[in-house]
Amino acid sequence: MQNWINTVVADPVTKLPKKINQLKKFNNYIDARVYLKNTYGWNTWETGQKFYENWLENGEISILKKEPDFLNSKKIEKTIYDEIKLNGRVLDVGGGVGTLRDFLKKGTEYLCIDPHYKSLEKIPLKKIKAYKCLKEKFNYKHSTSVYDGVSKFVKWYKQYYES
Repeated sequence: MQNWINTVVADPVTKLPKKINQLKKFNNYIDARVYLKNTYGWNTWETGQKFYENWLENGEISILKKEPDFLNSKKIEKTIYDEIKLNGRVLDVGGGVGTLRDFLKKGTEYLCIDPHYKSLEKIPLKKIKAYKCLKEKFNYKHSTSVYDGVSKFVKWYKQYYES
């Protein structure tokens, strides 16, 4: 993790500032998961979450039955990021394996929040070839869900992030 991350990390419950070394780690990633199993909708969420995590854990190719055309996907995404310019600090909520980095200028400060750390372990080789950024380490925070990531950081977003 880059040092600037320490200026934006917060406790997932109290929302008070924390340093990276004060938070739990899971498989070398910051783990800010907070399980609220008695919350309305938990069972529905958990069912969908388990399916999605299984899809990621087994690799997107095994579920889709064929390898996606990653170069074409990147070409389509590029048309979006040619229109939407991202700069400054970028918070990528639900950013998966962080392919957004391929569209950022060198030196852009980037943080990805995503609950699916296992997707980082099974990136198809052709995807790595298409997205050069996948060969590099990046700032990644593991949280229970995308909603969790947003709710924990929305207070700090406007203060610290430009995109």
